[in-house]
Amino acid sequence: EMGKILCGISRPIHFNGVAQVVARLFDIVKPNYAVFGEKDYQQLLIIKSLVERQGIETTIVSVPTLRESDGLAMSTRNNYLSSEDRAKAPLFYQQLVVTKAAIQSGVNVSRAIEQVVDFLSTVFDVEYIEVLNANNLTQITTSSSEIIIISAVKLGETRLIDNIVFRRSDV
Repeated sequence: EMGKILCGISRPIHFNGVAQVVARLFDIVKPNYAVFGEKDYQQLLIIKSLVERQGIETTIVSVPTLRESDGLAMSTRNNYLSSEDRAKAPLFYQQLVVTKAAIQSGVNVSRAIEQVVDFLSTVFDVEYIEVLNANNLTQITTSSSEIIIISAVKLGETRLIDNIVFRRSDV
């Protein structure tokens, strides 16, 4: 089910393919550990779920998103940005940081999403921005301990994804 939301909406078979390739790789290599970045957080959770459901004896280690000096998440996709779009791209992450701060200061989550979508829509084609439970990508509740602001936008012809994970105690 996790593969049918967020990025899975615009890429309906992508995560099935990823899961098949990773399962086959793990079957052949039998690694003790596998390291995945948090930039593609949905994919990370799908792989963790795959390992758990199939009883694969590999520990999945997540590592924080690596960022350029201006905050843009590192990605090979950044190479497709024109110089003009590359100059605008850091606004994406900057606004996620602003949204996190707004939520932490008590702004209603729906209102915070509305504000960031309104702002980002002036520069980007916003695919989605959601505030969800970071453990399972479901709606947050009062018992959600980790929260994620997860998003995808398009700048020119380039699709960018990014997120911020924070603990409920940070709110």
